[in-house]
Amino acid sequence: MKVTFVRHGETDWNSQGKQQGKADIPLNEKGLQQAQKTAELLSNMEFDHVYCSPLMRARQTAQVICEGRKVPITYDERISERDMGEFQGKRWEEFDTRKFWDYNADVHYEKAENIQDFYKRVYDFLDSLKDNGQKDESVLIVSHGGVFAPVSSYSGRSRKEDNLIDNLLANAQAYTFEL
Repeated sequence: MKVTFVRHGETDWNSQGKQQGKADIPLNEKGLQQAQKTAELLSNMEFDHVYCSPLMRARQTAQVICEGRKVPITYDERISERDMGEFQGKRWEEFDTRKFWDYNADVHYEKAENIQDFYKRVYDFLDSLKDNGQKDESVLIVSHGGVFAPVSSYSGRSRKEDNLIDNLLANAQAYTFEL
């Protein structure tokens, strides 16, 4: 199965360096333009299925990419962004982001989603995709920068131990792999 993962386009919080987590923030003008460019880059690719985070910034990106295509978009909570809890709205430098994205540290925060639980949630989605899909299918996943960490390790691009900060896709960037 061919899988193309796309991180959502830019939001105002992205441009300000703030952690969005579950905050349902829309794309800004630049983000809409980025989504359009990605749609153009992917225009020659056909998708049998599209899966998307239910958060607005991912939904908007998926809608731009899928405009004119006859493929339904399935929204799945398992590929929504990591719950940033007490760090939501904070800038990267306002807390220990390396530790926050360190799989082996396995820190349990007061409100934020534990990283190993987060990986399990995304891996569950990818396992179900792999188990229920067809080899010749092509799938588009539109999601978040944080979700790319477990997707990247699942696909073999990186390891769980690799920190997201060192392995982040740009807004509206695509990554294609075989599942």
